[in-house]
Amino acid sequence: METESPYFFIKEESTITSFNELISLNKKNKFASVDYYTNSHLQEPHETTGIFRGQSQDWPLIPVAYRDLKSRTTTKFLEMDMRSDDYLRNYQFETFCKMASKQNKLFPKSPIERMCIAQHYGINTPLLDWTTNIFVAAYFALDLKDEDNQNKNLEPYIYHLKDERYLKTGIYLENDLKKINYSALVEAPPIDRRIERQFSVFSFHPHPLKKPEKIPLSKYKISGDLFYELWEIMEGIGFSSPYLFPDYAGLVDRIKKGYMI
Repeated sequence: METESPYFFIKEESTITSFNELISLNKKNKFASVDYYTNSHLQEPHETTGIFRGQSQDWPLIPVAYRDLKSRTTTKFLEMDMRSDDYLRNYQFETFCKMASKQNKLFPKSPIERMCIAQHYGINTPLLDWTTNIFVAAYFALDLKDEDNQNKNLEPYIYHLKDERYLKTGIYLENDLKKINYSALVEAPPIDRRIERQFSVFSFHPHPLKKPEKIPLSKYKISGDLFYELWEIMEGIGFSSPYLFPDYAGLVDRIKKGYMI
């Protein structure tokens, strides 16, 4: 797999050095049209804050399901490669769906809704997690719950898709997600309170070998001087673990990170 994302490219990059710079990202902006949607009703004027993703390391934006795929130098066996990857990737997901359907008769039948639930509970899927709230993205950018991160020099980043219309819609109407060759916006179903409190949305991405059209992103690094100040501010306004994870896991996470606040 390439070190860069097969789905996005960085259009602009800068460093956030103050709290005011951070919150200014969450102001609504007006966009006249998106070139990606030529001859579409989505060329109408659009007002949005966009969507955000926070990461504690500068990892490429690739769904977990595709992160272990090896880089191919030829497309001679493209179809065979994709079938093999799909088989290995889908085993966990399909097993989860079978067991969940037996456990819960109301388990959704829509493939994309099933995928959202699986992603939420830790099954590898072709989805990436995003939020419409800058503070949620900042929380995950500064998150230290991963023990591996505690032994590294953190480089917190926030990625901003300023106009989410670059992600196509209508994926709920697709029955066979394997045939999709574009990146799509997925509204998060109301699984539990985490979804609501984290202002969650997802993006769906096809197999990298399908080479979907790349989408422009803005990338912001959070400066070291802002790091602890930002934690203190977010704690003060309530964007901490117990709020974003309203269960025992959130309380434990907050206790373990208490030394930071």
